[in-house]
Amino acid sequence: MQNSDNNPGFEAGLRQPLTSEERVRLRAEIERNPALKEALTEDVALNACLRQLSTKPLSSNFTHQVLCAIQQDARPARQPRTLFQWLDWPWRYHGMARATVVGVTLLCIGLSMQVYQNRSRVRYARSVAEMGRVSNVLNPEVLKDFEAIYRLQQVPVAVDEELLAALQ
Repeated sequence: MQNSDNNPGFEAGLRQPLTSEERVRLRAEIERNPALKEALTEDVALNACLRQLSTKPLSSNFTHQVLCAIQQDARPARQPRTLFQWLDWPWRYHGMARATVVGVTLLCIGLSMQVYQNRSRVRYARSVAEMGRVSNVLNPEVLKDFEAIYRLQQVPVAVDEELLAALQ
């Protein structure tokens, strides 16, 4: 319907019956443009159907309701979120919350490392103190006679087997 948009007589005919003069002009227009005849028959049929509908008063916010319905139809259907998406969602949109979580995590890691280092230092200090007490009890000359201790490990295996046989 290219010419129907510019033809005020055509629009008037859709709203009310045409006068004889308007009918003559419309027939001349249809003879010049055959595609207009198809469009005119479609529009006339649509108007006839619309006239058959009962007239009900529209609500005061009818336009708003129509626009909301259009927006809801235009929105894509919501996909169910996975567990990772569910956990990640609040942090994605709040940069300050994300920075807070990162800061608390780094703080916990730093404190854990500090506690670990302190405990290992305490363990090392206790072992040094224990060695100090042992060195006071042991005579250094006992440690000088290491040759006797070394020879104890080189006992022949046959002696052990004889001892085992004797104990059984």
